[in-house]
Amino acid sequence: MIKGFIAGLAVANAFEWFAHKYVLHGVHRPGQPRYSPVPKSMESHWAHHREVRKQDFSDECYVEGIDHWRTRNELMSLAVAAGVASVVFYPFSKGMALAAIYSAGNYYYVHRRAHLEPDWAKRTIPWHYDHHMNSNQDANCCVIVTGKHHVYRDWETDRKSTRLNSSH
Repeated sequence: MIKGFIAGLAVANAFEWFAHKYVLHGVHRPGQPRYSPVPKSMESHWAHHREVRKQDFSDECYVEGIDHWRTRNELMSLAVAAGVASVVFYPFSKGMALAAIYSAGNYYYVHRRAHLEPDWAKRTIPWHYDHHMNSNQDANCCVIVTGKHHVYRDWETDRKSTRLNSSH
């Protein structure tokens, strides 16, 4: 079960990057609007980006909780992704199924805390701070694990110094 859980974490982290980059941000199309297979999630995510840029990384939707449409959308999207993944994984790996559920809950906890406590985010997950506050908001498409930025080669920063800035 432990091996399955670790494998599930790896799959969940890769899915986080993919979903963030291609579903939430959408795919650029020359001369056309971005495309997402889930347009409502992309709309919600770009509204989140606008709010965060205006509020110095804070987002009031996390203060309002499920009364706010973007919080409801994020929670429902995470529940669907975790639910589908756990149903698919369960027949051959209970550990992977558990990792899918854990990863969705952890993502929400870390993402919510980051936008309620911006100083914590700058110290703990600086790549996510950079994702929102840099000139290129299509870079740094991970929230939980920084190593993926080096694998996917998408960490960019406009800041003079970050914890890991010298490593790329």
